[in-house]
Amino acid sequence: MDESNTSEEIDLIIHVLQEHEERFEKIEKRLDDIKKLIDYYSPIVNKLNQAEKVPTSTTADVPQNILVVDDDHQCG
Repeated sequence: MDESNTSEEIDLIIHVLQEHEERFEKIEKRLDDIKKLIDYYSPIVNKLNQAEKVPTSTTADVPQNILVVDDDHQCG
């Protein structure tokens, strides 16, 4: 193998690594943007989830006062 081939191969390897580095940088930026969105919206989502978890009263449909009327006439 002569020096020119070796040099070309090394140049090719460096080029491929640079392309991958650029792709990784783009992916890293996208992931950073996603993290910012999650950080921004997570408190809002948590508040909504907490609002949904508020227990509803099961006695809301049951009357609070009950009037008992005895209509049986007692003779006596």
